[in-house]
Order: sequence, then C-alpha cells, then structure tokens
Amino acid sequence: MKQPKETPVLTIESRGPVRIVVLNRPGKLNALDTTLTQALHDALEAADGDAGVRAIVLTGAGRAFCAGADLSEFKHLTPANQDAVERRADLTCRTQAMLQKLSKPIISAVCGVAVGGGAGLAIGCDMMVAGTDLKFGYPELKHSIVPALVMTGLQRSLGRKAAFEMISLGRLIGAEEALKLGLANRVVEPD
Repeated sequence: MKQPKETPVLTIESRGPVRIVVLNRPGKLNALDTTLTQALHDALEAADGDAGVRAIVLTGAGRAFCAGADLSEFKHLTPANQDAVERRADLTCRTQAMLQKLSKPIISAVCGVAVGGGAGLAIGCDMMVAGTDLKFGYPELKHSIVPALVMTGLQRSLGRKAAFEMISLGRLIGAEEALKLGLANRVVEPD
C-alpha cells in the first residue's frame, strides 16, 4: 500500500533571479515549529549562497503569513528538557538574526496574521508589502511569554517607546497603521 506523500512545511520556487520561500503550514497559520524554523533557516542560507538568486521573497501559504511560535511545541520545552529549550532558542535566534545578515534583499509579502515571531520575520526583511487584511502585533504577554527574541527588531523599526507600547499592550494593528508607522512599505490587496 502506498504511503500518502507528506506536505512539505516550506516550499521554494525560483522565478528567474527571485527565490520565493513560502511557509507552508496553512492549517496552523504557518506557526513556527522546530521543523519549519530549521527549513526556513536552511532555505534562506541556500538562497543567500546561490549566485543565481538576486532577491528573496518570504511569504506564507493560506490565510496567514505566520502566527509566531507553535505553542503546542512548548509543552516539551520545559526546565526538565533544558537541551531542547536551548536548541530551539538558538535556532529561533539564528533564524531571526539571519534576515539582517543576508547579502541579498529580502521582501516579506504579508497577508493575514503576522504575530509574535511571524511579525518579527515580517519586519526583519528589508521591505514589507502588506495585504489589506493584515493583523500584525506581539500578543505574547497575554500568553505569559516575553517576546525577547523579536523585541530588538521592533525597537529598531519603531523606536524604544513605540515598540514598548506595542509589546506591552499586545494590540494588533492593521495594514494602514503598519504603513503609517513605517513597518510596511506598501499596502496591496491580498491577492
């Protein structure tokens, strides 16, 4: 009996010199688990090292860009499993930081939800094109999580006081407000 083919957590397409990297867990709003985070890190590293790639577009499949960390994975990330906690934190840090270190321009094409680590990915890119349906923010404190890994990128984009307000209130903003704040470069229809 034939096994069903597993859906890849990340898809990659090249259109001439543009590499399109798509987070592909639409049923989980492209939430970042360890497997997806590693695949994203590897895909960005490969695109950066490929002489035929001149620009990268990062986007998400389905109705969301990225809902941040997959909280279902957190039940295993406990003090009793310290090695797993450290590996996951290191991978997340390296992936978020990599956006600033790429030698090629990277553009986020963001529709729907971009929260937490997903918001960090979106604004960590050189440009962000937002769909009119954008829901952007950092709701981590509502889940008793400190968004430490993505705070520096938000502060770099907004300034200390506005970043602190966004993180501490946990309020989601739409595309027009993201544009006005300078988080998004353009607002377009989702399609």
